[in-house]
Amino acid sequence: LCHLMGLGYAGFLQDNCDLEIPCPVQLIFGEKDRTGKVKDYNREWAKRTHYPLQIINDAAHNANVDNPQAVNDCIRSFLATLQ
Repeated sequence: LCHLMGLGYAGFLQDNCDLEIPCPVQLIFGEKDRTGKVKDYNREWAKRTHYPLQIINDAAHNANVDNPQAVNDCIRSFLATLQ
């Protein structure tokens, strides 16, 4: 299964290496997220793109379920920055 998933993801690498998102972006993950490399990938993505990154306290992979108030506050703050 891991080998097949690796092949599947490898097929997307070339297509997404220069991906540009033409709208504002807010990256969010839970401080207790232990799913794959979610934390590492988000930190690197924020570093390379300068997209804002918010780490949600007391939350794991489903941060919006684990700490919905903090996620909603983050989204509200992000939306308030948009023109």
